[in-house]
Amino acid sequence: MELIFQSQRFIALPQRGLYWPQQRALLVADLHWGKDSTFRAHGIPLSRGLLADELERLIQLCESVDAQHLWVLGDLCHAPEGLTDSVREEIAQACLRLPPRALIEGNHDRHLESIVSQWGFEWRPEGVQVEGVALNHHPRPGIHGHLHPTYVVKNRGERLRLPCFHWNRERLVLPAFTGFSNGVLMPKGPEDHVAVIAGTQIFKAS
Repeated sequence: MELIFQSQRFIALPQRGLYWPQQRALLVADLHWGKDSTFRAHGIPLSRGLLADELERLIQLCESVDAQHLWVLGDLCHAPEGLTDSVREEIAQACLRLPPRALIEGNHDRHLESIVSQWGFEWRPEGVQVEGVALNHHPRPGIHGHLHPTYVVKNRGERLRLPCFHWNRERLVLPAFTGFSNGVLMPKGPEDHVAVIAGTQIFKAS
């Protein structure tokens, strides 16, 4: 789905990424790598393979749009205890298949710069300007993540809460790339736009 934000053309993708054709860049947020292993470390018996699936989904998305650069708008990782030796190695191998990449520091990424740099990510602070568009993690003017935005779709008395892109004149909020997350229920004011993700489909909310 094509959208215009701050005079730039973007394509919102159902795989939870935002493609920027002019920059040939893919933007994603809130991947939370290692979240499943963090939960397992605390005794919650989650099945293995979640990380592998999400790494492959990111690789395939980059390839499908022929991205020449990858921007992660914060929370690449979840917690240090989830980054076991095997998780780090799994991520390192997957990153060999990704385009040049940069990470805007998120709240979950603090104190992880040395690990992230080993995976080939350039570490960047919030507020980086690209063609006059600010890239952030936290809610600030520009494009950001952090909120894991969701929207309620109603149909014949049923309510379904789904991930979404949410934007207006000042801000464009990316959905969490990971499917293993809860999210903030976003309003839709008169100046807001919402693109809802339903499986492999994306549609604009009325």
